[in-house]
Amino acid sequence: MMKSESSLRLCAFALIVCPLVTALPLQDIGGTLAFSGQDIIGGAAIIFKPPKRVKDLAGNTAALLAAKRPSRPNRPAEVARNNRPVAQPTPTAVATTPTPTVEERAEALKEQANTYYDRGDFQQAIEAYQNALKLDATDADAFNNLGASLYNARRYREASEAFQNAVRLAPNDADTLNNLGAVYYVLEQYDRALDNFQKATAAKPDSADAHYNLGNAYYMSGRNREAATAYRKAIELNPGYVEAKTNLGSLLISTDMRAAAIELRAALGLRPDNAVAYNNLGYAYVKIAETLDRENAVQYLRQAVEAYKEALRLKPDYVKAMNNLGAAYNKLGQYQEAAALLLQATRAKPDFPEAHYNFGTALYNGGAGLPYSSFTA
Repeated sequence: MMKSESSLRLCAFALIVCPLVTALPLQDIGGTLAFSGQDIIGGAAIIFKPPKRVKDLAGNTAALLAAKRPSRPNRPAEVARNNRPVAQPTPTAVATTPTPTVEERAEALKEQANTYYDRGDFQQAIEAYQNALKLDATDADAFNNLGASLYNARRYREASEAFQNAVRLAPNDADTLNNLGAVYYVLEQYDRALDNFQKATAAKPDSADAHYNLGNAYYMSGRNREAATAYRKAIELNPGYVEAKTNLGSLLISTDMRAAAIELRAALGLRPDNAVAYNNLGYAYVKIAETLDRENAVQYLRQAVEAYKEALRLKPDYVKAMNNLGAAYNKLGQYQEAAALLLQATRAKPDFPEAHYNFGTALYNGGAGLPYSSFTA
């Protein structure tokens, strides 16, 4: 993924586990709790095409000004006789600056736009590309880069128009097909996104970004098996693709929790500041704990607690991680810690039903020992 972080907006997607509302016994390890599941690192990788370098419009030739010496007034004859004749200067040759061609002007504007794009000044980049396209409306790369600038400015519908023009001019260009799919993804038109990502991977099978984007579109369409295949292909092409590893690990939680934990730990080895991976790793540990006896389950739940804590250290306003940590505390019987955290989660996101349910569970089982001021602050 040109992956910019100039390059790209994150759209997290939560898988919600909806439990039956039942009271938990004290110190229950395997009871029903509302974990808000795993997130994926969403969005899509946008690919920017740097324009060709513009040649020197002056042709590397210095422009010389014509130098004319002013004529001298007539002098008296006696003065003239006492002086040698003055040789007249030879006129200096004039070199004119060649007028830039339309193509050269368009290339110069694209180079200017590229500079603005690299600086993150997307509005200026948009204007420069639009001006370039007024001079040359047949340049697919310029339309692509206009689309990338509009995408980063969050003007998604305009970006889709620019990418469509690029595809019209270059129907088999994998990067442009990928980018058009990325806009459809952000607009939640997942069928169209899938269609373009599939075309992009067919046109350029070694594009890790296109396979990653295809995986996200499959995931959002509920086609988990195809999503896992696409993520694995992205990782095969780019072993350091953290986002693909994170999302593959998240996807595997529902089918193979231990394999999920392996993928998520690998993602964290590549990027230790990945709060989403820590949240999902915690969820994987919880799901493993649910398959074990009480003694072994406690060990995994404690690992889950540490993972959720790290997610919150990295992202203190991560409400899903707050809820999940509170739910893990509930499972461990640490109801006061759970209640304090879940109260915070419900205040941060009042429309979060899982957090309210878990908060009630904590209060029912012993968390009501919190000071009254905690509830009225």
